[in-house]
Amino acid sequence: MPSAPPLSSLRDTYTHATGDRRPEPLGRRHDDLCAVRSPSGHPAPSSSGRWWSPQQLDKLVEGNASCPHDHYYQAAADGGPSSGPPSGSIPVAVPVAVPADSDPIFFTDEQMPVYSTPPPPSVAEASFDGFEGVSSSDPLLHMDESGEELLNFLTTWNTRPRQTIRVHGYHEEERRRYETREDDEGRTFEEVVYYMEHVTDFDYHIDISHFIFPFGYVCAADDDDEGVTVPDVIQEFLQQDHPLKELVMEKTINDFDFFALEAMIEGYLRSQGWYRGLSVSFPRANHKVRVWKRSCISNFWENPCGKVLCYLSLVGCCVVHCLKCRHRNTGVISEYRIDYHPLQVFETIKGQLWCPGLGEQILSSVLSSFW
Repeated sequence: MPSAPPLSSLRDTYTHATGDRRPEPLGRRHDDLCAVRSPSGHPAPSSSGRWWSPQQLDKLVEGNASCPHDHYYQAAADGGPSSGPPSGSIPVAVPVAVPADSDPIFFTDEQMPVYSTPPPPSVAEASFDGFEGVSSSDPLLHMDESGEELLNFLTTWNTRPRQTIRVHGYHEEERRRYETREDDEGRTFEEVVYYMEHVTDFDYHIDISHFIFPFGYVCAADDDDEGVTVPDVIQEFLQQDHPLKELVMEKTINDFDFFALEAMIEGYLRSQGWYRGLSVSFPRANHKVRVWKRSCISNFWENPCGKVLCYLSLVGCCVVHCLKCRHRNTGVISEYRIDYHPLQVFETIKGQLWCPGLGEQILSSVLSSFW
């Protein structure tokens, strides 16, 4: 975990900061993958109340527990989300002997084991599922009726999600083009058409994944069923007989105020003189582990060409969605937390924030007027 200055020594001076020039009213833009994207308003930071007990945290922090190897982060380490998501199949783990001290050091209330020595990773075939994470349809996960193989697969891929900050500065310029038109008598003429074009001034990402506590608390996704454990969810999934059944483990980051961090970053850049359009969003990756069962329908739906044909025909798309609506997907949640105040995160990454100065923006505006 990174070191951050003590919160008592920090003071928020940028949340409502402004520059010498009033910002252009271009609005905010959040990516589809943004961790805080909401169609209406700013939701409050989530809190489910499900987390490690103080005794369990002591064992985790003391280094007695081990984290699984993060294949996703390694594949995406060479670039941010703008460089494209990892793709293709993931090398199958080589079976190894079970260590002598591989017994769990404790079980959570959800009956999830925590090990001091890394257990053998799952040998099930898996593939990258774009920015979302990984997916698998290996029959090995469905053949084991005890559910141990599927539980091991979830444990193997229960690595912390990748969380970044995207800082995007932009403006709009009026452009013109000539279009050939035809009048009522069939004569052609050229007409000048004016339009607004979106121009990107800067666009960069800052990775804050290392601020996330590396151990996710796995629990059943359905809050209504009290006492339901993760093995119960797995057994329900294995007993289902549906061609489109899925088991999804969604990774969430709870109890962190992303909106406060967004306001600090925006205020800081405004105080540096940036008055054009500004968007601060929080794209995420590796936030989902999906297991699905192979069938004629699911194979066709999972194939990109088959999915396109379904949407083009509409009939196939309606049939698949009707089947999905009639099926109750089972799932679990792996809850993560950032055990830092937004102000501590901001002060740690402030040196990586930048934007063009006021003079550069004015010069750019003058030059664009002669375009």
